[in-house]
Amino acid sequence: MMSISRFYVAALLMSAGAVCSLGADYTTAGTEQARSHAADGGEFRRLPVNWKASPEDKVKAARAWEIIRNWQADGARDNRKLHVVYVTLKDRPALKDYKGRLDRIVKNVQMFYADQMAENGFPPLTFGLDLDKDGKLVVHDAYLDEPLSKFNVNSSGPATRKVAFEALRKAGVDPDRDYVLIVAQMPDKIGPYYGGGTSESGVCWICDAEHLDPRNFSSKEAGSYLFKTLGKDNTVYIGGTAHELGHCFSLPHTKELQHSVAGASLMGNGNYAYGQEFRDEGKGAFLIQSDALRLASIPLFTGKAKKAERAEEVRLADMKAEPIEGGLRLSGKVQGNPPVYGLVAYYDPAGGDDYDASTTTCVPGPDGGFSLDAVRPGYKGDFELRLVMLQADGKTSTFKAGLTSGEKGVEATPLQLALLLMDVEADLRHHRLEAAREKFNVLAGQYGSDPRFARDFAIWKMAFEQPGTPQGEAPAASPSSVRELDLTVSAPAQAQAGYGRVCWNYCPIELPYYSHGPVPELTKYRPGTFIRTHANGTLTYDLGGAWKELSLQYGSPSYAYGPTRLTVKGDGKVLAQTGFVRQGENVPVKVQVEGVKDLTLEVSNDPEKGNGGCSAIICDPMLKR
Repeated sequence: MMSISRFYVAALLMSAGAVCSLGADYTTAGTEQARSHAADGGEFRRLPVNWKASPEDKVKAARAWEIIRNWQADGARDNRKLHVVYVTLKDRPALKDYKGRLDRIVKNVQMFYADQMAENGFPPLTFGLDLDKDGKLVVHDAYLDEPLSKFNVNSSGPATRKVAFEALRKAGVDPDRDYVLIVAQMPDKIGPYYGGGTSESGVCWICDAEHLDPRNFSSKEAGSYLFKTLGKDNTVYIGGTAHELGHCFSLPHTKELQHSVAGASLMGNGNYAYGQEFRDEGKGAFLIQSDALRLASIPLFTGKAKKAERAEEVRLADMKAEPIEGGLRLSGKVQGNPPVYGLVAYYDPAGGDDYDASTTTCVPGPDGGFSLDAVRPGYKGDFELRLVMLQADGKTSTFKAGLTSGEKGVEATPLQLALLLMDVEADLRHHRLEAAREKFNVLAGQYGSDPRFARDFAIWKMAFEQPGTPQGEAPAASPSSVRELDLTVSAPAQAQAGYGRVCWNYCPIELPYYSHGPVPELTKYRPGTFIRTHANGTLTYDLGGAWKELSLQYGSPSYAYGPTRLTVKGDGKVLAQTGFVRQGENVPVKVQVEGVKDLTLEVSNDPEKGNGGCSAIICDPMLKR
């Protein structure tokens, strides 16, 4: 549900009819193509729209579209489109009718986005395609001169991207300025299935199979399909194409709230429901309001591009956070140039790799005032709150805070701290280190001794000072009278991170996707006793055979999206190994190390998922005799 200040709803209701009529005749290459496909009949199996947006949501979409269209009105025509490349290998030639099937698949997805944007209250905006003179999808061919046996799910993406981009450049297409769908003639689990992008360009990957065709959505034929029936396999893989294209267009994961009457959010698990309505197995997938709101301004969808003459960073002011049942009510003012036309609050519980992040949205008033409720009824535990501000040129800015919801509701202190440090975080995101340091020092003088924030400011201070490896003694050199030893103050023989650097008691400020100060999950451990590293990383300590037991808590911060595991080795022998720990999770580790001379802590990633976002925290690591 979207929310907006009550005083503003009446004005929006009065203008909604006029704005919607303006949007109805808005055309782009994408909207015209989708209209043409729909007129061609059932060849592309156009998905029905099985849900209705609320009148309130449509009113707010109309207001958002009014802001976008007014600002983009004098923008230049933008010809960005989606380009498709088909990659074959030495032993994997092109599959039967691949160009015809891809034509039907991609046009089906193009129409899905148009229909879903329209139901959300916008014009039928969608992405444009590169079509030939006969209206058929242009599929570029690329060749990878290697056999399938040379690749796995991690290596196949970069390899196919290289040859795909080379093919596009030869055809006069700049893949760094446009959107690209790479279709690998590889089986799933070896070929890549992921994507990512911005408001200006993006790339995603899918795999091909001869039976993938929208014509097969309705089939219940059983067979040797990964998902049991021909129709279900098409649901998952064509739905997967729609999902990965969403990432290509800059969308994150988004889950529908419980008991949704609309179906399954495309950017959640909607790829498992896409087209299932043809088999009477459910309501299918839909584009949730927050995703439609984000897409409504990007040049690929609007067909317009404009740069602000005097751009101003998005600024939040007069921010308040009021605990309410199930979450928080956020209010304040937002300003920027290009103007902010919408805000999305992501309530993202720890774990789940952000697939379970639910959203609420709002449209600011003429003075920038806004109010919205970030809620998750019944949820107890750690979560990340992300407030994303949407600008009329398609760009976004994000404010985030790691929070906890308990029996008494959301603990407000971490949010108050995040609001205090909001401008410091903004400077860090834009690589203005000295400006961030100066603002932090001012705040530290004002709030550093406040009992609510003292520990956090101390840890942030360490992050700015960027201290090196602990200078304490190696465990082997510790006097026998010391019965317990904290490894966070002991000098390691070796400390290496797979990305970035190993940090003691803080997170490094140079990694843009991290919270730069304390880790919310660590509040349950002794203050200031953790090691932050990244897979694949190694910490080695000289124990000298003088210690008997090691205990620690191993976890993954809520802002790290890649799973990792910890392996404890003594003199090269595995003593203990955790399972893969995911976002926001942590597990205890206790192991006997009697007689061990060289202790090694290895942090590794899941080879099936790669090394991205694989941050790890080793909390309260203690040696005992």
